[in-house]
Amino acid sequence: MSSTRYLLFISAIAVYLVGSTEFMLSAIMSPLAVVFGVVPEQVSWLISVYAVAYTLAAPIVGYISDRIDKRKILLTSILLLSLDSFAIVLSPNFSVALILRILGGLASAALVPIIFSLVADVIKSDNQASAMGIVMMGMTLGIITGPILAGGLVQYFSWYAPFLLTAIVGLLVFSVAWFILPSSRSSHIPQRSFNCLKQVNIFSLILAKGMWNGVSVSLFLLAGEILRHRTTLATAEVGSFMGLFGIGILLGNVFVARVTAFKMQDAIKLILILLVTFTVLILFISGKLGLIGHGVCLLLLGLTLGLASPISTSLLARQSTSDKGLVLSVSESVNNLVLLSLLPVLSYLIAKNLFGGLQLIVIAMLCSAITLIVISIKFNKH
Repeated sequence: MSSTRYLLFISAIAVYLVGSTEFMLSAIMSPLAVVFGVVPEQVSWLISVYAVAYTLAAPIVGYISDRIDKRKILLTSILLLSLDSFAIVLSPNFSVALILRILGGLASAALVPIIFSLVADVIKSDNQASAMGIVMMGMTLGIITGPILAGGLVQYFSWYAPFLLTAIVGLLVFSVAWFILPSSRSSHIPQRSFNCLKQVNIFSLILAKGMWNGVSVSLFLLAGEILRHRTTLATAEVGSFMGLFGIGILLGNVFVARVTAFKMQDAIKLILILLVTFTVLILFISGKLGLIGHGVCLLLLGLTLGLASPISTSLLARQSTSDKGLVLSVSESVNNLVLLSLLPVLSYLIAKNLFGGLQLIVIAMLCSAITLIVISIKFNKH
């Protein structure tokens, strides 16, 4: 039992590094632009390159992870994540920083889905969702605190301080993980290749998660613009409201164990959670709520995502058996692809005040996701 607790602890810290590294750039774009001699808009390319590398590499790394010891991949990815932060500090110019940022994308592509795959290998199926919720708390805290820590470190020390801290913590995590992470010998049959993705129940769940996760996260990322359209809030006040989303995710991660304890299929629980997500998003977009109502919606949106993510990840892990690494990695890539595709479309609709069109997209995406989950339930019985 204690070894399991240590595994979840080090896994949570590892994904914390991923969350904080990915989101801390949002708070320090202007200082980085000055350092590298570019405009702040160009600094966002560091995020884009990271996301593209993550999306393209995840399925390949997942495929490999089902055939070799997952421990080796995880240790390598933690070390790469640390080296990526060191590399940014030592970059002579912005072009080199962009190229080296690929290291971070590759490390995260291996780290996040493979950790959940390893947890699924080690933890009993009845406890997997709650265990994944514990690990996801690390990611959530990274998303919440990453920008705060980065902003403070840059303001009071130097632009490279958050990268240096991430690199040092990464090396410490690598040292501890060396002794804690268990080996994961695979009994996988190599001839099966990517055939597991052709199973209707697995393919439906992957596509469904991409849809509900993509539209929900996209609207959160654009929620600040929606608030600016409807209120006179200052930038700092908008940021405070956006923080409610992170608090909601954290609460969802905390309470997922209680939700999974209910005697009901996890797929049915996921559908019920998505129905709440559907209602929250429609109300938020409608503009019929006051300022407090918008804040409550952001909190509830985070809460539903904090519950839905570990439950759906556990579902995929259980149904994919010996292909967990591949399936969870492909799921992460689909999530990113949907997010990258939706963001410009939703951003355009918000800029043009076409909130009716925004509601139609939410309805279409979430109804399709729920339908796909129903299909996965049907085919999983056969």
